[in-house]
Amino acid sequence: MNATKINKWIPRETIQELDEDCFEMRMPNIAKIQSQPFDPENYQPEKAIQYKNEHGLIKEKSFNLLNVIRWRYTDSTTEPFVLTDKAKQMQEAVGYKPRYPDKQIESNAKIVEWSDGTFSMMIGDEILDLNFSKTTNSHLYLKTDDLLVHKNKVNRKCLVKPSKESKRAMRSIVQNANEKAKEKHQVEKKCSLDDDPRSRKRRHYDRIDNKNNLERKRARRNFLMYND
Repeated sequence: MNATKINKWIPRETIQELDEDCFEMRMPNIAKIQSQPFDPENYQPEKAIQYKNEHGLIKEKSFNLLNVIRWRYTDSTTEPFVLTDKAKQMQEAVGYKPRYPDKQIESNAKIVEWSDGTFSMMIGDEILDLNFSKTTNSHLYLKTDDLLVHKNKVNRKCLVKPSKESKRAMRSIVQNANEKAKEKHQVEKKCSLDDDPRSRKRRHYDRIDNKNNLERKRARRNFLMYND
């Protein structure tokens, strides 16, 4: 396990933790959160991301347009969105300040709690399952130039994964598995015995021996032909 050393000062003052759960969310490879507000006039499709896989090969990762969580500011007041006191307290704890306090934020994603107590995230008509679990020794910090300010303890982890009910998600999983299998086949092909110096040397001498054997057979055949 690789450890990263961070040279920061951590204040010793005790900060009161919030009663509200603070959790870490991990998104799957088939979903993405748009970092900028959605603007239909200036919208540009998400570009493919280049990355290096575990075999050292450069690959491109493109996103399904239907699996991108988008959000925007709106002036709509048909369904006013009112923050609870705990939500406001959480925003203050993480240092969040809304850019436009008078506007609301709407998104194409929502979290649904089912009657059996399970949760799902819906991105349009795409369904993703949410699995919550407890975590320890995880904390939320506000990073400044020279210190880290402790804000809250992260006590839950949320893992987002494709739902079995989603055929599109299952197709994406199968496609990713096929691509990984293809990459593995390419790596095995590149790492064949042709790159082994000992095997290359042995094959070189084998070719010389075969050539000498053919010459001896040819000489013997010619000798027998002229002496008959």
